[in-house]
Amino acid sequence: MPFEDLEFLTKQNAIRTSGSSTASEAQIASDSLLVYLGKLVDQRMEDPKDDLISKLDLEQVKRTCNRHLLDPLLISVQVKPGHIERSDAVQIAFLLLVAGNATMVNMINLVRFLFKSWNKQGLTPPRVLSLSSSIPRN
Repeated sequence: MPFEDLEFLTKQNAIRTSGSSTASEAQIASDSLLVYLGKLVDQRMEDPKDDLISKLDLEQVKRTCNRHLLDPLLISVQVKPGHIERSDAVQIAFLLLVAGNATMVNMINLVRFLFKSWNKQGLTPPRVLSLSSSIPRN
């Protein structure tokens, strides 16, 4: 995800996951994220970068091309083998964004919990880490 879009992504995901948001607000936020990700997938189709969405697009999304056989008959021909449609790539990007956010929030909360626990026991993080490294491993 482009760093300059971080504020928008964070805000939409917060609305989407907030217990104080209405169902309508959460749906609007989810739809906004899907529209954003659809545009991002389209941008990466035109101008690939060194990122996961570009890789997904280049390696997995089916490509089609419109060809005129008999005017005005227009048909669509697949020009690149792929396994998924563009809409699938958008959904995968959405799931990665949401899952990545949830994982990061959970890890931050875990670290906060550990620091509070260590402080209550009078331990400092390096001391706790050194204690855990002395535990025999099988």
